[in-house]
Amino acid sequence: MIGYLRGRVIQMIQDNRLLLDVQGVGYEVHIPARSSFQGDATFFIHTQVREDAITLFGFESMAERTLFLTLTKVPGVGAKVAMNLLAIGTMSQLITAITCGDATYLSRGEGIGPTLAKRLVSELKGKVLLDTRSVITSTSSPAIPQGPSLVGDRQQVLSALVNLGYDESNAFVALETVLQNRRRQGGNDDPALADWIRLCLKQLALPA
Repeated sequence: MIGYLRGRVIQMIQDNRLLLDVQGVGYEVHIPARSSFQGDATFFIHTQVREDAITLFGFESMAERTLFLTLTKVPGVGAKVAMNLLAIGTMSQLITAITCGDATYLSRGEGIGPTLAKRLVSELKGKVLLDTRSVITSTSSPAIPQGPSLVGDRQQVLSALVNLGYDESNAFVALETVLQNRRRQGGNDDPALADWIRLCLKQLALPA
């Protein structure tokens, strides 16, 4: 079972896939349509095994992978539909839409009608944030730089943002976005707590 890949993107190919060279071995990885990569890249992988195929789905963070798996637990939502949902916009926007019951936003996804959108809200409204938050607040693997290295550090960032008046769900997705951006830029050092808070505040100031 493949859970994580790091390598060089050789090329983007049709149907929202890319070819990833990992030490001379080429892996075909499916990614959300909104994503585009070049050069060195890291993916958290969900491996789907069927009788006629083994399919790799790649995500920028463990939290995004967890969100994908949470979506596929809803009746009528397979891997393709879940990827279409992730392609609508940012992870923050998707979590906010589900949490706020915005079925209209979810209906923007290819193959997602009003009935399925309402089912997603009904099934996940009180669950999706808990699932993804449990990943981002867990202890990081030392082999994969994730940002604040201790559980307490991440909780302090979230607490500081909430104390500044931000909604907890918005604070959470801002921190996840900052972590994703840092991984994409190849940051391996661990900035001070105040710097993480500053980066999150900058992210929260951006238009949705």
